[in-house]
Amino acid sequence: AYIGDFRFIEQNYPLTRQLNGERQLDKALREAVMALEPRNLEVRFELADLERTETVVLAVAIERERVSREAFAFPQGVRTKLIVEATLQIMLYDLQEGTLLESHPVSFAINHVLKDEPDDIEPVALMLLERLYLGEAGGEGGLIAMAADAIEELEPAGPGGLRFQVAELNFNDRIEPVTDEAGEAALLRQRFGQRFSSLLAEQTGRQVVPFTRGYAIGHQLPGRFTNGEAFSLSLPEPDYAFEIELQQLAKGQSEDQLVFHTQLNFAFVEPFTNDVLIQGDYRMGIFKLLSADRIRSDDWSAHEDSVESLFESLIWQLQSPDRAWHDAHARNAGSFQQFNKKKDLFNDQ
Repeated sequence: AYIGDFRFIEQNYPLTRQLNGERQLDKALREAVMALEPRNLEVRFELADLERTETVVLAVAIERERVSREAFAFPQGVRTKLIVEATLQIMLYDLQEGTLLESHPVSFAINHVLKDEPDDIEPVALMLLERLYLGEAGGEGGLIAMAADAIEELEPAGPGGLRFQVAELNFNDRIEPVTDEAGEAALLRQRFGQRFSSLLAEQTGRQVVPFTRGYAIGHQLPGRFTNGEAFSLSLPEPDYAFEIELQQLAKGQSEDQLVFHTQLNFAFVEPFTNDVLIQGDYRMGIFKLLSADRIRSDDWSAHEDSVESLFESLIWQLQSPDRAWHDAHARNAGSFQQFNKKKDLFNDQ
């Protein structure tokens, strides 16, 4: 399965769709899960029996695929660096109630260097992505094996517990020229909203309702079994929500380094009362060595890394606020106090 708006499936997951054309990934996942002895689950592969008292369905969906490329001209020849990344979501939902119960992200990346600069990197990227999903010979070390290991250790959360969701992810007009180069704004909003949600679940272990802004109708998330049967999944209402506006993506230079700078407005709210618990502008930059040897640069991947770094830092601050970090990156003088008051929500008591 693929997470996100169906309109953007081909754009978000072009290589994965090719790789799974004959359901190669589906078969590998099924074989890996069949070999498991889950500690806390009884896994069955037949279609869910809606007459059973308990109908918890486990689904694995692809959330992210990314390929970045740079080329360098050295005395010994041109070298091309490729980075291939993918993220899966392991999701549990109650089919009878039509409600998502929880989701768990699993990520992996491969770095690879070519001894030339091919005009078409797709064949190499496809080969690397196959290795990323399926691992080396024997199926060890790939993302599917990692997902199977996670399923084996999965311990479903009990009833109750707080739920979080990214309710809004918007772009300020000032970053439109940058995002126009990378693709359709709605696609990028979806990608960033999904990424923050995945990082939040991964770093905090909290229950995170998927980001659905722009393609779910209300809180109904449409889906389809592999046999073609359609269903609609009801998403639970979040107890707390995040509202994010990307305000600036900029590129600059500091001595011998390029700086990719991100600024965003970050709000943490309680939807039922409309109370704003955290709000402020935050900024962060990542550095990239300025090299005269670089003949092809992937600036958009660097911008994405800058956004993701700020996302990761904000999530760490939700758990463990650090006054020095807020002094350096927050424009709101009361930022540290706001985060400090709410840190218990993101830590086990």
